[in-house]
Amino acid sequence: MSPIKCDLHVHTAEDPEDVAEMSARELINVAAKLGFDVLSITNHNIVTFDDELKKYAWRRGILLLPGSEISVRGKHVLVINSRLRGNKLDKRIGTFEELEKIKDDETLIIAPHPFHRARVCLGKSLKENLHLFDALEASHFYSQHINLNEKAERYARRYGLPLVGTSDAHFFFQFGRSFSLVESEKDDPGSVVAAVKAGRVESVTRPLTILGMGKVLLWLFLARLLRPVRTRNRQRVPALKIPEDNPQPLRIVDKT
Repeated sequence: MSPIKCDLHVHTAEDPEDVAEMSARELINVAAKLGFDVLSITNHNIVTFDDELKKYAWRRGILLLPGSEISVRGKHVLVINSRLRGNKLDKRIGTFEELEKIKDDETLIIAPHPFHRARVCLGKSLKENLHLFDALEASHFYSQHINLNEKAERYARRYGLPLVGTSDAHFFFQFGRSFSLVESEKDDPGSVVAAVKAGRVESVTRPLTILGMGKVLLWLFLARLLRPVRTRNRQRVPALKIPEDNPQPLRIVDKT
């Protein structure tokens, strides 16, 4: 079985709480051209997923899994392939006790950027609720000199949790920098979830330069500042080219 290429943490313009450059369909089109097999759109506190969008992705060779980045007690948590639908999910899953109620074999719960330096990152809350999490995220946002994933990697080894590479992309240039290779059937959501939980996943990442990290922060700051203007007159995705800010080779994080 050949591994399939997955990104389980991506934002689109339908996100009600944050900025993103591409619409859901634009993202799917780009992902198809970059050879992705599985995507989950994880906008904040909303599930951007329906049968029409699922079919749109499938016709382009992509299995789309429902997902969301939910604020649980103010901390970000990725919930993939659950039965949750709709918006304002932070009102419905506002505590870790409520998060536990939706945990099942078909649902994948991931700790995104768990030890990055932001108040929305889990930090100490991860250890307190470790039994709820199936995997930790290896974020695209790191460099060879500032590696904010190192603690997550140590934590994953210590507690036997898989590391899942994601782009957490808000902008076109971020997408494709980090992703996961999963040993799973492509056409079965349950197979993808089970494979990640079992650790049959490799995190494939490309480090940013220091300037690249600064570019991400600057674009986020400016986009959030100008969000009302962008909402009225959003630019379309540029002509496709593989993101290539940094010529350094891919780094594969050992899943053990």
